[in-house]
Amino acid sequence: MKTSNSRLVRAMATTTGLLLVATAGTAAASAPAERQPDAVAVTAPIGPTPGPWRPNHWFRQKHICEQVGREGVAGGKWRAYRCRPEHYRMWHLYFHP
Repeated sequence: MKTSNSRLVRAMATTTGLLLVATAGTAAASAPAERQPDAVAVTAPIGPTPGPWRPNHWFRQKHICEQVGREGVAGGKWRAYRCRPEHYRMWHLYFHP
């Protein structure tokens, strides 16, 4: 059992050494001669792209969606609204803040 463990340890040490040498060699070989400008990091938003229209609620009937939209405009919650048919005959209320 000791011989198989010592073989395993030697094999792991050899593999680790080879990986370190290979990584150092590639880093040195790929170093550019001139300094290139740093890249600007851009983060992508999670979910739908933010825009002027924001989703609010789902409704089963269009007239209820429009009623809630009108009440939101009258109450000063948002400036405009729209109801769109989406996903299994449901109406989705979007508002413009």
